[in-house]
Order: sequence, then structure tokens, then C-alpha cells
Amino acid sequence: MRTPANRTRARRRSAVAALIGIAAAGAVLAGCGDSDGKATTSEQATTTTAAEQDAVTTTTGTAPAGFALRDVDWEKAVTLDCGTGSTAVGTKVLQVVYATPTPGTEVAVVLARCDAGAGSPPTSLLVYDGAAGPTAPHLLQTLLDGRPLGSPPAHPPIARTVAAAGQALSAKVDAYSSADVPSCCPDRHHTVKWQWAGGSYQLLPA
Repeated sequence: MRTPANRTRARRRSAVAALIGIAAAGAVLAGCGDSDGKATTSEQATTTTAAEQDAVTTTTGTAPAGFALRDVDWEKAVTLDCGTGSTAVGTKVLQVVYATPTPGTEVAVVLARCDAGAGSPPTSLLVYDGAAGPTAPHLLQTLLDGRPLGSPPAHPPIARTVAAAGQALSAKVDAYSSADVPSCCPDRHHTVKWQWAGGSYQLLPA
């Protein structure tokens, strides 16, 4: 899964510290599923490092003015690459958070995934800074894009919730220590944090 295919953008890549790296012991999962297919776990509290996202993407150009972000129809405006032909599924918007990181600057942070139904589809975390209409928001940044991480790559991380306060942004993320961990049962649980600086969100170290 990639970021919205219909957005024209210039990509700026930067490697940062690893999502699969843990500063202290991660949660221990006692089991990966019961007869109903539900995860059955025994979890400990986690203290984690910041994530290494494969890329942080920032678009160029000026955000359009004249249409309020809060009036955007996000279910129609956000379109992820979720397959083609008979295997294609729609995009599901999980959460939208509005933030004012600096006076006069409002952004919308959108957590979305492909609407695959069962399983644990990877998530994308997108930042928009303006809109030309109800289905035409301007993509400023991609903070998570649903790609596998690590070497060899594990399963893609899964952002669960997002919160914003002032210049701060955080996401609770489930991830995998290796490709050997079943996709049903992420064994790493992170709080990833960003800080607004220079017109975009910058990943913070742990």
C-alpha cells in the first residue's frame, strides 16, 4: 500500500531511528489467536524508542486557500492504492485530527487504511494543510505509508490512534520485531512523536 496515488508530490526521504528497535522490553504476547481467530495476549507495559519510518514525505507547492479543512469529505477525499481489478478495495478513514501548530496554520492529520475487512491492514498517516474543495485537500506530508520496515522487512506497522496538542503530534503504533511474528499478533507497541518545525512535522527521538 502506498500513499494516495492521485496526489502529485515531490518526495523527500530521510532515515530516522527503527520502528522495530525497542529501548526496553516490548509487550510479550502469550498467544496469537484462539479458535475464533481473535488475538489472545498477555501484555506488559511497554517503553519504546521512536520509530524508523522508511520515509517522511513532504510535498512542494502552496496549499490552496478558500475551503475549510473541517468541511472536507475525508471518506471521499482520501484514496489509497488498495489494489486493482477484482481485488481492489476501498479506503477507510479511521480518524481525523485537526491541529493548529502555529498561529494561522491549521492542518488535518488523517489516519487511513485499505478497507480489507478481516486481518490487520497497514495504515497510512497523512497531513493536509489546505483544500480547494470538499474532495481536493492538499497533501503536505506522509508520516506513515504502510510499507514493511526492517531488514529483512517485517510486516507493516499499524497506527491505532493519533493525538495532537499545539505543535506536538503522537501516534500509538503496533509493530513487529521480525517477519517471523504472525501478522495477527504485533509484538511491539510504540508511541511515536513528532514536533512541528519549519512548516512540517519532524520525528522526535525517544
